[in-house]
Amino acid sequence: MNLPTACPAAHTRLARWLRQHPTRQAWRISGLGPEVALYFALQPPALADEAWLAGWRPQPAADVAGLLDFAGGTDAEPSDPFTVFGNVRKKYLIEQRAGEKILGRTKGFTVEACAEGVAVAADSLQYPPNRTSPAAPDGGRCQQVEGAELAPACVSACRAACGNAVEQYAVLARSTTGFAVADDAQARASRACSRECAYECNKPGKFYGFQVTSRR
Repeated sequence: MNLPTACPAAHTRLARWLRQHPTRQAWRISGLGPEVALYFALQPPALADEAWLAGWRPQPAADVAGLLDFAGGTDAEPSDPFTVFGNVRKKYLIEQRAGEKILGRTKGFTVEACAEGVAVAADSLQYPPNRTSPAAPDGGRCQQVEGAELAPACVSACRAACGNAVEQYAVLARSTTGFAVADDAQARASRACSRECAYECNKPGKFYGFQVTSRR
């Protein structure tokens, strides 16, 4: 696997892998300019003699990890961008229920907000950007709030759904990439999601979708 120095996030991932496997040999070759100064390979080329003549040299993994960090990657490298997709629906009443059976209805509002975080790289596959009225996100985190006034019910449901979605995405991102979503990035994404959700919730009508993207 060759990796140019122009990709600091990729540098960080490879540096972490190398530090976890200090006994592995990494092969290094010098390029022609600062933008292509170093290339790395986790596995040596198949023909070692030809590789040596071409300028490749084996180097301890720990040393290469240090070079990668110097080239632009660190453990504090920001996580990949992600999008929070969601929808909010409301009823202009509050249902009194016993299980699935409706016993009665009273004046008020019932708001259900659902949200789910998805890596930007997966957006186009899972959520077409031109979809204007998405169904509830698969696996989305939904929160239902009832209240006498619409605006407070919207805020409460949206904050809970967005907060849960961002927190759950951060856990997933950490387990799959090894990188944590920074606390401030989580807070920004949660606030932006809550604002969009509440804005849509307060519109006339019963159902709206929304999405926000965190770039850091």
